[in-house]
Amino acid sequence: MRTSITLIGCAGALLLASACGAAAVSSSSAGSTGSSTTATDATSVSISYPIALKVGSPDGLMARCPAGTTCKVERDSLGPVIRKSRWVLIVHRALACGSAARGDYANPAAVCHAFELYAHARMATPSVCACPMVAVPQAEAVGSVNGRHVILTMGVCGACGLGKRPLAHVGMLTPGALSGSAIV
Repeated sequence: MRTSITLIGCAGALLLASACGAAAVSSSSAGSTGSSTTATDATSVSISYPIALKVGSPDGLMARCPAGTTCKVERDSLGPVIRKSRWVLIVHRALACGSAARGDYANPAAVCHAFELYAHARMATPSVCACPMVAVPQAEAVGSVNGRHVILTMGVCGACGLGKRPLAHVGMLTPGALSGSAIV
């Protein structure tokens, strides 16, 4: 998962006492993304975020996967840096916004509204921030927003420079996400 690679970059940079800046948006206008976006979907994204972290064995993590979602247990890339075997449970959710909001959220319309506000703020406010060391992988949205391919990092580093309101939108997009202190 790309967020784990970014996390190692941030942690490594901090260990070398240098700032870690990451672009929160990546865009490309070349070719089709291969997503299932229809003509009525202005936004179609896959949102991934961690909900559980366990040191040692990954046993029992899948049982924490929320009903109606897809989850995957992955080895956390920060483990070698801190010299512990860590496992993380990542939730993958689908969201499509347009004439009819849909996805695997309880209220896709409200989540679409929150995502569109966050995405607009993030894409309108480019920033490179010095991110603090983040103890867990960050949430990420990958897909299409108004026909533009995007990769949006969400969470403390992803919302850097946007203020408190966009961070509240992230909370709606990533229910149950790890805060950095929730280790099983």
